[in-house]
Amino acid sequence: MNRSVDSRSDLYALGVTFYEMLTGQLPFTAADPMEWVHCHIARQPAPPNERVAGVPGPLSAIVMKLLAKTAEERYQTAAGVEADLRRCLAAWEVIRRYRLVPAWRARWVGSVADPGEALRPGARD
Repeated sequence: MNRSVDSRSDLYALGVTFYEMLTGQLPFTAADPMEWVHCHIARQPAPPNERVAGVPGPLSAIVMKLLAKTAEERYQTAAGVEADLRRCLAAWEVIRRYRLVPAWRARWVGSVADPGEALRPGARD
């Protein structure tokens, strides 16, 4: 508790903001200021993808890392958050492209359990 405040505190606040954007709720509920402090120091929120169906697991993991209790477990810089968000976006775009494949290409791809499998070089020649 006797720690200096640095930019990683801002990343925690970003995690709270993302959490509310994804779930429509704050990560914790409390009745008074001391309970709020206790929640932020000691309680672990439910991951966003457990509260709301459809939140991608990787995005939920990013939010949970932003909400880590100790600063050392959080992202160390905003650049790290950005890099992971960009990776999530790239993966989502690949999956989205696969789902929007025309019917004739869907027959070529066949029934692939993992959309990324069909996109790997040499997977289906």
